[in-house]
Amino acid sequence: MDSRTKRTRSIAAMLLAWQSTADEFYLESLLRVSSPLIWRTARHVLVRRGVADPAAADDAVSLVLDHVRRLAGVSTNERKVSRFKPSRTTPATDPGEAYLVWLSTERARDVARTRRTRARLVQSLSDVEAGNSPTPLQALVGPSANDTDDVIRLHRAIEGLKDRQAVVIQMLITGQSQATIAAELKVCEGTVSRLRTRAISRLRQLLTTT
Repeated sequence: MDSRTKRTRSIAAMLLAWQSTADEFYLESLLRVSSPLIWRTARHVLVRRGVADPAAADDAVSLVLDHVRRLAGVSTNERKVSRFKPSRTTPATDPGEAYLVWLSTERARDVARTRRTRARLVQSLSDVEAGNSPTPLQALVGPSANDTDDVIRLHRAIEGLKDRQAVVIQMLITGQSQATIAAELKVCEGTVSRLRTRAISRLRQLLTTT
């Protein structure tokens, strides 16, 4: 038996060995042992929060594994993460297991929150397109916005639009009428309407896939 294996019989020992040595042997051993726990925890949290899509659990697991990978600080170009400290974990048979359960829970909550944000924005854009709400885009980015994540995600999606589509959406957000937008762009209102429809359709795609 490899002497390194003898020294790392618990998840806590593997975590400590990986983050102190950056020896990939410990990382591989850790992931082999803990991946089922991470996936099971993430899946459980997401289902409790109404997210049944298996891909969401995969997203959460990827976030956890990326966090664990960066524990050793192997790249100076990446943001540092909080290191594993057994004394600060919830008392358990194996504090490393408690740490991974906590980390998996937090990342699953992040994924669930992102999914809800996407769903709200996509529904709001659908309302705009269907004419069911007069100014939903203004509501999303105005003082009454309920979630700043909505605002950030919407503006990031707008950056992915073509120039004229982005201008139309930005002007709609500030409350400009279709006639005003047409005059500003020196096009007819019909062109503005087409740009608006295409922009909203593209925004929905961007918000669903990013």
